[in-house]
Amino acid sequence: MRLFARLSFDEVPVGDIADAAEMTPAAVYYHFAGKEQILLEGTRMFTDELVECARHGVDFNVPVDELMGSLLQLIGKRRTFATVYFVGSAGLNPALEAHRKTVRADLTDVFMDAARQSRGKLSTAEAGVMGTALV
Repeated sequence: MRLFARLSFDEVPVGDIADAAEMTPAAVYYHFAGKEQILLEGTRMFTDELVECARHGVDFNVPVDELMGSLLQLIGKRRTFATVYFVGSAGLNPALEAHRKTVRADLTDVFMDAARQSRGKLSTAEAGVMGTALV
Protein backbone atom coordinates (compact mmCIF):
# COMPACT_ATOMS: atom_id res chain seq x y z
CA MET A 1 0.00 0.00 0.00
CA ARG A 2 2.96 2.31 0.60
CA LEU A 3 3.95 1.89 -3.04
CA PHE A 4 0.41 2.65 -4.26
CA ALA A 5 0.30 5.72 -2.01
CA ARG A 6 3.52 7.13 -3.49
CA LEU A 7 3.17 6.13 -7.13
CA SER A 8 0.34 5.78 -9.60
CA PHE A 9 -1.08 2.31 -10.05
CA ASP A 10 0.61 1.90 -13.44
CA GLU A 11 4.00 2.85 -11.99
CA VAL A 12 3.99 0.03 -9.41
CA PRO A 13 5.37 -3.22 -10.84
CA VAL A 14 4.61 -6.54 -9.17
CA GLY A 15 8.35 -7.02 -8.68
CA ASP A 16 8.48 -3.96 -6.42
CA ILE A 17 5.45 -5.22 -4.49
CA ALA A 18 7.22 -8.56 -4.05
CA ASP A 19 10.41 -6.83 -2.85
CA ALA A 20 8.46 -4.70 -0.34
CA ALA A 21 6.73 -7.83 0.98
CA GLU A 22 10.02 -9.76 1.03
CA MET A 23 8.60 -12.28 -1.43
CA THR A 24 9.33 -13.38 -4.95
CA PRO A 25 7.03 -12.28 -7.78
CA ALA A 26 6.01 -15.94 -8.17
CA ALA A 27 4.90 -16.03 -4.53
CA VAL A 28 2.88 -12.86 -5.03
CA TYR A 29 1.15 -14.40 -8.03
CA TYR A 30 0.50 -17.56 -6.02
CA HIS A 31 -1.56 -15.53 -3.54
CA PHE A 32 -2.99 -12.84 -5.84
CA ALA A 33 -4.12 -12.77 -9.46
CA GLY A 34 -2.27 -9.49 -9.95
CA LYS A 35 -1.69 -6.06 -8.51
CA GLU A 36 -5.38 -5.18 -9.04
CA GLN A 37 -6.33 -7.82 -6.50
CA ILE A 38 -3.59 -6.68 -4.11
CA LEU A 39 -4.91 -3.14 -4.27
CA LEU A 40 -8.50 -4.32 -3.80
CA GLU A 41 -7.57 -6.42 -0.76
CA GLY A 42 -5.61 -3.55 0.75
CA THR A 43 -8.52 -1.17 0.34
CA ARG A 44 -10.88 -3.78 1.79
CA MET A 45 -8.74 -4.05 4.91
CA PHE A 46 -8.97 -0.30 5.39
CA THR A 47 -12.65 0.08 4.57
CA ASP A 48 -13.67 -2.88 6.74
CA GLU A 49 -11.98 -1.14 9.66
CA LEU A 50 -13.56 2.21 8.74
CA VAL A 51 -17.10 0.82 8.52
CA GLU A 52 -16.61 -1.24 11.70
CA CYS A 53 -15.44 1.86 13.58
CA ALA A 54 -18.54 3.75 12.42
CA ARG A 55 -20.87 0.88 13.35
CA HIS A 56 -19.23 0.54 16.75
CA GLY A 57 -19.83 4.22 17.43
CA VAL A 58 -23.50 3.96 16.48
CA ASP A 59 -23.95 0.76 18.49
CA PHE A 60 -22.67 2.58 21.57
CA ASN A 61 -24.68 5.77 20.92
CA VAL A 62 -21.58 7.89 20.38
CA PRO A 63 -22.64 11.45 19.45
CA VAL A 64 -22.22 12.24 15.74
CA ASP A 65 -19.44 14.79 16.29
CA GLU A 66 -17.45 12.29 18.35
CA LEU A 67 -18.16 9.55 15.80
CA MET A 68 -16.80 11.71 13.00
CA GLY A 69 -13.80 12.59 15.16
CA SER A 70 -13.02 8.93 15.76
CA LEU A 71 -13.27 8.21 12.03
CA LEU A 72 -10.89 11.08 11.30
CA GLN A 73 -8.47 9.68 13.89
CA LEU A 74 -8.63 6.28 12.21
CA ILE A 75 -7.98 7.89 8.81
CA GLY A 76 -5.00 9.69 10.33
CA LYS A 77 -3.61 6.46 11.80
CA ARG A 78 -4.12 4.66 8.50
CA ARG A 79 -2.99 7.57 6.33
CA THR A 80 -1.31 5.38 3.71
CA PHE A 81 -4.37 3.18 3.28
CA ALA A 82 -6.66 6.22 3.31
CA THR A 83 -4.59 7.95 0.64
CA VAL A 84 -4.79 4.91 -1.60
CA TYR A 85 -8.51 4.43 -1.01
CA PHE A 86 -9.70 8.03 -1.22
CA VAL A 87 -7.25 9.30 -3.85
CA GLY A 88 -5.17 6.66 -5.59
CA SER A 89 -7.75 3.98 -6.36
CA ALA A 90 -10.62 6.09 -7.64
CA GLY A 91 -11.77 4.92 -11.05
CA LEU A 92 -9.03 2.32 -11.55
CA ASN A 93 -11.18 -0.69 -12.37
CA PRO A 94 -14.73 -2.03 -12.07
CA ALA A 95 -14.00 -4.23 -9.04
CA LEU A 96 -12.62 -1.30 -7.04
CA GLU A 97 -15.51 0.92 -8.08
CA ALA A 98 -18.00 -1.76 -7.04
CA HIS A 99 -16.27 -1.99 -3.68
CA ARG A 100 -16.29 1.80 -3.27
CA LYS A 101 -20.03 1.82 -4.05
CA THR A 102 -20.66 -0.86 -1.41
CA VAL A 103 -18.65 1.05 1.18
CA ARG A 104 -20.57 4.27 0.45
CA ALA A 105 -23.86 2.40 0.87
CA ASP A 106 -22.70 0.76 4.11
CA LEU A 107 -21.51 4.07 5.55
CA THR A 108 -24.71 5.80 4.45
CA ASP A 109 -26.75 3.19 6.35
CA VAL A 110 -24.60 3.58 9.45
CA PHE A 111 -24.79 7.37 9.29
CA MET A 112 -28.56 7.22 8.79
CA ASP A 113 -28.74 5.35 12.10
CA ALA A 114 -26.44 7.95 13.68
CA ALA A 115 -28.70 10.75 12.40
CA ARG A 116 -31.77 9.03 13.86
CA GLN A 117 -30.02 8.65 17.21
CA SER A 118 -29.00 12.28 17.16
CA ARG A 119 -32.21 13.83 15.86
CA GLY A 120 -34.87 11.40 16.98
CA LYS A 121 -37.62 10.26 14.64
CA LEU A 122 -36.73 11.06 11.05
CA SER A 123 -38.33 10.00 7.82
CA THR A 124 -36.28 7.66 5.65
CA ALA A 125 -35.70 10.53 3.21
CA GLU A 126 -34.47 12.88 5.95
CA ALA A 127 -32.19 10.23 7.42
CA GLY A 128 -30.97 9.38 3.92
CA VAL A 129 -30.05 12.99 3.21
CA MET A 130 -28.19 13.27 6.51
CA GLY A 131 -26.46 9.92 6.05
CA THR A 132 -25.39 10.84 2.54
CA ALA A 133 -24.12 14.23 3.69
CA LEU A 134 -22.01 12.59 6.40
CA VAL A 135 -20.48 10.23 3.86
